[in-house]
Amino acid sequence: MGKELIIGHTDGHGVSATAITARFLKHVHKPFEVLCKFPDTGVIPKFWSETIDKIIEKAEKYERIIILDIPLDAKNIQLSIKKLIELAERTEVIYVDHHQSSAVDFDKPENLIFSVVDSAYKCYWYYINDGVIPEILKIGAICDRDPKVFDLGVTNRELEIADGLDVLVRKDINEALDLLINAENMGEIEVELLKYANEIPNPTIAAVCGGVVVVKDVPQSWKFKVLDKACRQTRKDYAVTLTENQPDRATGEPKDFVTAIKFWMSDKPSVKALLPDDLQKIAIGHPDAITISVPVGQGRTVLKRVLEALRGE
Repeated sequence: MGKELIIGHTDGHGVSATAITARFLKHVHKPFEVLCKFPDTGVIPKFWSETIDKIIEKAEKYERIIILDIPLDAKNIQLSIKKLIELAERTEVIYVDHHQSSAVDFDKPENLIFSVVDSAYKCYWYYINDGVIPEILKIGAICDRDPKVFDLGVTNRELEIADGLDVLVRKDINEALDLLINAENMGEIEVELLKYANEIPNPTIAAVCGGVVVVKDVPQSWKFKVLDKACRQTRKDYAVTLTENQPDRATGEPKDFVTAIKFWMSDKPSVKALLPDDLQKIAIGHPDAITISVPVGQGRTVLKRVLEALRGE
């Protein structure tokens, strides 16, 4: 029986999607390996320019390779497509993502199943209702702040469990995977994750301007979660922050970064929809959670423009 390789992103949602697939394969007694490691599968440019080459080299040892929650590199879509095709020339490949930046059209080889779904809650391939997988799926979607999970109802306890998963993934991603893959029931998972729920850093509020909260000194590893927490605490629709003179993770070049989110429980327009056209073109990420990188010294100007756009809503 051939072995399958599951490759997942390294945030709470990516780990959840990976674990769901692994639980299914474990249930049907199918051998598998997991590759879910930062920065190899967590930094998108690195995955498509470096990690994927190592996977291609050993692809023929796997019956199937499943890639989950890893968007195509928005700055080099053609390279991502090229590497996917090269991989599919070696073995069967299933690619599932929910980032709409990955929704591109290209000639797909027969050995490649390429699926871009419209929700983090749908970002999986194998599924079985074992009493745990549906709950992991929901918690993962909450980790990604997917508003489409509202239809299922979201409790405060589930928000805390998702926070706990986010923390554990950063502390020890292998421990998080082991818990989600091997736990006998959801109660076991909940008890463990709730131990970590309060460890997401509290935001430092710099200002509140209308429906926007400005946050300073945001830890980079917790950027989106801290902004989300700021919205929850202040009951504002949007949060923004500026990080100055920090290396770009892809190039190493110093940049200023402006990050803005829409609170995932808000019914306001997305951040990206409210930005001026020139900023929309350089905004990276989900429309509700964008980052704009600019040369050092220009960040404060961009921050003011983003703040004005969001305040105008």
